[in-house]
Amino acid sequence: MDTPYDRKSIRKQLKQNAKAVLHRDLWGNVGLQAPVIVVLYLEFLVSFLMDENNTATTPLILNLILSIVGAVVVIYAQYIQSYQSIKQLRDETVTARPMQSWSKTYLTKSWQKTLWLSVWMIAIYLIG
Repeated sequence: MDTPYDRKSIRKQLKQNAKAVLHRDLWGNVGLQAPVIVVLYLEFLVSFLMDENNTATTPLILNLILSIVGAVVVIYAQYIQSYQSIKQLRDETVTARPMQSWSKTYLTKSWQKTLWLSVWMIAIYLIG
């Protein structure tokens, strides 16, 4: 209690630690966000290519299906990216490794139950 509390030095050290963690595996973390970027561009492209005057139901149904699938992929990717970021903050030796994260770690049965339960609970909460 006798040591003075120096907010500026603590803030400076926190910023340095955050920058170090961010730049440690920048491209790996960008790779984790690649599915989100692809889905958003595909949705934009599909909505751009559809004619506004076309009253057929096929483009509308296609756009609805792509939007639902896109939303699920985006939510799933955000969960994986968030968990991977927390793992990187806890352990300095962990890197993002996007392909391994997507294929090996998060496709296990225990992870699938946890992730999909979280995704559907949030969807129900937001829709309700």
